Amino acid sequence: MTKAAIITSWICLLIVFAASLWIWHGLPDLPHYPIHWGADGQANGFGSKNSVFINLLIMPITMVITFIILVFTPKLEPKKTAFLASSRPFAVVWIALMIFFTIIHMVIIQNYLFLDRGSNAFLFDPFMIMAVGSNILFIVIGNVMGKVRQNYMFGIRTPWTLSSKQTWDKTHRTIGPLMVALGVIGLLSLFFLSPLYGMIFSVGLLPLVLVIAVFVVSYNFWKDATDKSE
Repeated sequence: MTKAAIITSWICLLIVFAASLWIWHGLPDLPHYPIHWGADGQANGFGSKNSVFINLLIMPITMVITFIILVFTPKLEPKKTAFLASSRPFAVVWIALMIFFTIIHMVIIQNYLFLDRGSNAFLFDPFMIMAVGSNILFIVIGNVMGKVRQNYMFGIRTPWTLSSKQTWDKTHRTIGPLMVALGVIGLLSLFFLSPLYGMIFSVGLLPLVLVIAVFVVSYNFWKDATDKSE
């Protein structure tokens, strides 16, 4: 699975860099170019063609940094055996993140596809894509969370999960289904909320609920654990 994650990462990186260079090279000659859009979808920041180039490289560079971190994470893990047992969930999360970043970048560069028709010609609503993608990411990660074994580099690392294997296992088996449920709730909310508010709900409120749940759940499991270290 790790090999599949590395191959997927290289494919995603090739796509985002190639797409960025293709879009930048094909930009029409304009006095200035949009480089930032507001919540209403209207361009509210402009710059030179070089500014667009920098704008188009933000996500690819972010992906490169993420890729490097993920490649070296297993090498830095002290609990090699436990991490090896968690290699499949780790690879699933790795692949999901790289695909998510790639989709988000495609949404960003769509803003430059039709500059000759107006700077705000969106093929897809970026807020809707962000909200849908975030919730699907929640569901994917939640589905594998219960299979993550205790380690120092990957998973829910609170003082209580790290000091008790029982707490680690119970917390991950509880939080995993909760993440799936929150992802489903987030997707359903998009039928009732505008894309902007749907994104705020999915990217802002739901992760906050998850963080609070992680600390409450792990602490309560730790209190009753028989293997906790003092």
